[in-house]
Amino acid sequence: MAVFACRNGYARLMAVAPQPAEIPDGQMFLHQEAKGWRVVARTSAATDCGDTGLNAAVQTACAGLV
Repeated sequence: MAVFACRNGYARLMAVAPQPAEIPDGQMFLHQEAKGWRVVARTSAATDCGDTGLNAAVQTACAGLV
């Protein structure tokens, strides 16, 4: 895993394959809570915060990472 962004209680991580290949749902958005980090959404690695049609959990996480 590689941390792509971390800010305001949110983190965006990417799964890194040992060879050139996309890992399905290889991107994770996490939220820091009292007991630790919780995965709030998983998306493909090609998903970007500026994309249209993102679900509410991803939109909230992306807004927190700004």
